[in-house]
Amino acid sequence: MEELYWADQVAKKIVEKYPDKDIYTIRAGLASSGTIHVGKFREVVTVYFVDKALRSLGKKTRFILYFDDYDPFRKVPKNVPSEWEEHLFKPLVSVPDPWGCHDNYAEHFISSFLKELQLLGIDPEIHYESKNYQKLVYTEQIKTALVKRKEIIDILNKFRKEPLSDDWYPATVYCEKCGKNTTNIIDYDGNYTIN
Repeated sequence: MEELYWADQVAKKIVEKYPDKDIYTIRAGLASSGTIHVGKFREVVTVYFVDKALRSLGKKTRFILYFDDYDPFRKVPKNVPSEWEEHLFKPLVSVPDPWGCHDNYAEHFISSFLKELQLLGIDPEIHYESKNYQKLVYTEQIKTALVKRKEIIDILNKFRKEPLSDDWYPATVYCEKCGKNTTNIIDYDGNYTIN
């Protein structure tokens, strides 16, 4: 196997481990809080080469690219007007595009990145996390994380210099009034309600 290109090696291992798949789904994910630079591109191109290698083995693939456009707007970059501080901690899709050419801050950076991918012939299936959260796609996974939060705290604290407190929750919530994620979860009912 050493004579094969690294992506071919990975593809071959995937097929050996899961030989009976009808379709192989692979994914990459990117934050959209600023310019998507070559370091971030590496994740996409790595998955792209594995996708190509799987297809060269005659396998059907589904190459998905997720954009984390629901992440919070954490800081105002130097090239953005200071007035954008009012949008801190809102989801990137809720922050206006400072340059006025797109519907929101995230889309400004995503659109130029997608144009560059097209020039390279890379055409993944695009997913936006904002839409997934709004469609409640992750409801059960969030519930599982909240139910198992004590286990998560124990695991994370093994690797942290400052341990997480017992009142920490593995989730954040955007406020219905201000639209920011500066709220604190104080209670969880073990089902679908948090306070």
